[in-house]
Amino acid sequence: NSNMAFMTGKLKASKMQDLMKFGKCFSFGRLKAALNGTLVVKDEVSKGLNKSLIGKKYSVNPVFVNQNSMTKYDNATMSVNSRVFPVTLVNDLFLQLFKDPDFNGDIGRMVHGEQTIETLSVLMPDDLLTIKGEVVSIEEKGSGELLTFNQKIYCEGKLKVLMSSALFFRGDKKSSSEKKEIDFSGYVDFGQIKIKRDMIGAYAEASGDMNPIHI
Repeated sequence: NSNMAFMTGKLKASKMQDLMKFGKCFSFGRLKAALNGTLVVKDEVSKGLNKSLIGKKYSVNPVFVNQNSMTKYDNATMSVNSRVFPVTLVNDLFLQLFKDPDFNGDIGRMVHGEQTIETLSVLMPDDLLTIKGEVVSIEEKGSGELLTFNQKIYCEGKLKVLMSSALFFRGDKKSSSEKKEIDFSGYVDFGQIKIKRDMIGAYAEASGDMNPIHI
């Protein structure tokens, strides 16, 4: 699966167009059907995200809040005693969603949209956490579909963090809307700051986001 290979770092691509071509050229399901003589060639039409995902729940093995991970995050962000970044705890939960046989989204067309994090109680070192997720909605948009995936982090049965991630999957048709000019007049220029040479890679590792495009 080219999408999963990319997400887990086994497949590298400097351009998303190349990744999408790889997915189309190497469809192992079609290859198996061809070897069995059961392949039927026809024009493929995008059917959109599988609506049966709505309401599906996912969970991963309990995890400990690791003090070393918190220290690594402090070093990467040049801060002291920062709170644990909860997004680093839910990577496996997203992999559970993407590995679901009913998930038919094209990772190559996915954009991480709105993200909310509500901290009800601070995560502390050595907390044993239970992490659960649920697909709450799939909405049709003018240029694609929006999947909303909620994540809940519990400690000893008490809800500590509630997060919601909006995943936008671009459709085949390009939006006809015109590009709007951005007004930067309300922005403040803070000048320049010096960062460590390896800060980008260190932050990517500490935040749990090794996506080469983000790096």
